[in-house]
Amino acid sequence: MNLHELIADTLRSGEVVVLPTDTVYGLVANPRSASAMQRLFDLKGRSEGVPIAVLVGSTSDARALVRANDLFDDLAAQHWPGSLTLVADAVDDSLLIGEAQGSLGVRVPDHPLIAAVTSIFGAIAATSANRHGSPTLTQASDVEKEFGGYVDLIVDGGRLDGAPSTVVDVRGSSPIVLREGAISLDHE
Repeated sequence: MNLHELIADTLRSGEVVVLPTDTVYGLVANPRSASAMQRLFDLKGRSEGVPIAVLVGSTSDARALVRANDLFDDLAAQHWPGSLTLVADAVDDSLLIGEAQGSLGVRVPDHPLIAAVTSIFGAIAATSANRHGSPTLTQASDVEKEFGGYVDLIVDGGRLDGAPSTVVDVRGSSPIVLREGAISLDHE
């Protein structure tokens, strides 16, 4: 069994995994498993009132989960794969991402490990691997100190840059930046 299959099997078992992404280390879980998602919210230390985004392997995978409009398509074409999370109306209500009021944050990371895992497993719920309100952890050793006894697998991807994804709501006719992050939309 290779690393990608091990990660997918661990997620299928309802476990929580820490993976490197193109932005920061992420706590990831199966978004269709109630117990896995409860563990993810508990580890993060935040309420389900702050929903968790999902990572997918391609724009077409993202489009299968949300109602994409022209704004979604334009921003996805410009920034994916990359560090932009787009919030759109959800079409898949089986994802247990928290109280999202019918919306879903979705991202196609520019990271080969995430691409491989999502090609095997499908969408994965992901949030930065830090406690809610605490600084971002940029090294696997720091993640191990914080979460080592509470997660089932930590994949060391070296030192990461520490800038989270930019989160943009695209449900209307113009983008609304919900969180500034690794990319800027000022020029758009």
